[in-house]
Amino acid sequence: MAKCSAIAASGNPCKGVPVDGSQWCYHHHPDNEHKLHTRGQKGGNRGGRGRPTSELKRLGARFEELAEQVLAGEVDRGSAPSPGSS
Repeated sequence: MAKCSAIAASGNPCKGVPVDGSQWCYHHHPDNEHKLHTRGQKGGNRGGRGRPTSELKRLGARFEELAEQVLAGEVDRGSAPSPGSS
């Protein structure tokens, strides 16, 4: 079976299987460069594992509230309630 002709970032030959009778695998094929670049730009644009940003804002506000309570001595650091139990 044929192997991709590209050299991987590690410096080793790519182990991918060429597509459509070409010499490159899907990831190294020049026709797919724009698609892969566009997909790569989307990474990291959503907060943690796909949570909506409104969820992150709500959690951040709750953590701020808990931190203030701990600093004021209203809540013991070791027994502070979990974020979901308001």
